[in-house]
Amino acid sequence: MCAIPYPTNAGELQQFVCAVNWLRDSMTEYAQTVDPLQQCLTKALEGKGKKKRIASGVQLELTDGEKLAFDAVKSKLRSSVELSHPRDDATMCLFTDASDHGWLIVVTQVVAFDDDSPVQEQRHELLLCQSGMFAGAQKAWSVIEKEAYPIARACEKLNYMLTGFKMYCDHKNLIHVFAPGEEWKAHTRGKLMRWAAIIGGYRYEIIHIDGIHNLWADMMSCWGQPTPSLATKRVKILRGHGWSKNV
Repeated sequence: MCAIPYPTNAGELQQFVCAVNWLRDSMTEYAQTVDPLQQCLTKALEGKGKKKRIASGVQLELTDGEKLAFDAVKSKLRSSVELSHPRDDATMCLFTDASDHGWLIVVTQVVAFDDDSPVQEQRHELLLCQSGMFAGAQKAWSVIEKEAYPIARACEKLNYMLTGFKMYCDHKNLIHVFAPGEEWKAHTRGKLMRWAAIIGGYRYEIIHIDGIHNLWADMMSCWGQPTPSLATKRVKILRGHGWSKNV
């Protein structure tokens, strides 16, 4: 797939997008990267239907930006990380991120997690990557709502995996919403309270981390290797079996 040329019709583009979609969980920021191609495909097939026979008859020529997106997806295919199987004896780590346009969820596990070492120096094994674009009313959400969404989504959709985990968050305001044991603030909006209620049913430790973009970029470009120092702040721990009680 990494050697195929740029598509010349909607059928070829449709086939490529559908094929790489099978591997989306092993690629970071997949949705954001493939979005220009998805928009191109949607526009090309508007009012024509999505059957392969019809799509193959719709000629198209990718713009420079769409070619960059096509090449970026193939690059992610080449560097995609092999997913590991969850282990009961490992520490689960949840990393999330959001921009104005999309969100990212990454779940890793660390066997023999060293509490005295920074998170970026742990030996992470990738379990899952998910990403998506904000759509409709979501585009008008506040920054804190967009940052909170992937955390709530992870806890709602990945409950089979996140039985106990460390949550790394780079948005300080979210700490007051999702820190275990914190009282809800009067000004906290309804949506955040609903999400906090979902997350409150889990056993987790929330940790503020500076520069999560650099952390994940380093971890993905040089998997399992030490990365530059990164300041973290331990906020609070929800006591539970197998978890430290120190704050």
